[in-house]
Amino acid sequence: MGEVLQMISYIPIGWRCSTTVLCGKLCDIESFPFRGMYSKFEGIIDCFKSGFKNYFPDTKSFTLLDNDPQNENHKKLWTFHETLKNSKGNPQRIAFKNQFFCWFYYDLRKNEIAQKMRERIEKMYNYLSSTNDRVVFIRSVLDQNEIEMFDKFRDCMNLLFPSLDWHLVYLHDQHDNENSSESYYIHKDAYTFINASTHPSEPDFAFNIINKLKYLNQLETDSQEINIHKSTLNQRLYFSC
Repeated sequence: MGEVLQMISYIPIGWRCSTTVLCGKLCDIESFPFRGMYSKFEGIIDCFKSGFKNYFPDTKSFTLLDNDPQNENHKKLWTFHETLKNSKGNPQRIAFKNQFFCWFYYDLRKNEIAQKMRERIEKMYNYLSSTNDRVVFIRSVLDQNEIEMFDKFRDCMNLLFPSLDWHLVYLHDQHDNENSSESYYIHKDAYTFINASTHPSEPDFAFNIINKLKYLNQLETDSQEINIHKSTLNQRLYFSC
């Protein structure tokens, strides 16, 4: 009989929703707690260390954004204030945020939405504790220090899920930074760094590389240094810094 190939699942862990789009191209993804939200890597690590103690924001203190929806999908997904209008007379958009996370697409003031997020947390723990799949976490890099945080992430995952076969893919985020070089990858044993576009409208650059390097644990380790171009992103828009 032929060798049975191990299933691979891809789980997005931020920093923004482009990784959700990418993972949706790679496999049928589950609705786990980091899907479709913005996050800092230390927030992801904190959730695993603290049991999601600092996951939810104070929903009574939210940010009002002035921009209008650009398409029907925005109208469907964004959260809007019931009475406040923006400068153009349209309902103001709402963002919920704390030091680690930002929600643009979930109205956490609604009990059923908050409960759904709690169910996603439990669902993820159950899956990671029992699956025989090889799990590939995919994260677009927000800062250089996220590479340096890998050991903390690894220690959390190995402590909580000692039987899990997992790998981490860092994608060089290209949101508000200078990153015009050709696509390439650097493999570092337990994680792989990929320089490729992560914009939701152009996921194919990263998809083509990841799909080609499907069995990341079989790659040779590269000694090349990883350098992240400094982003000009105003993080205060997304996080309570």
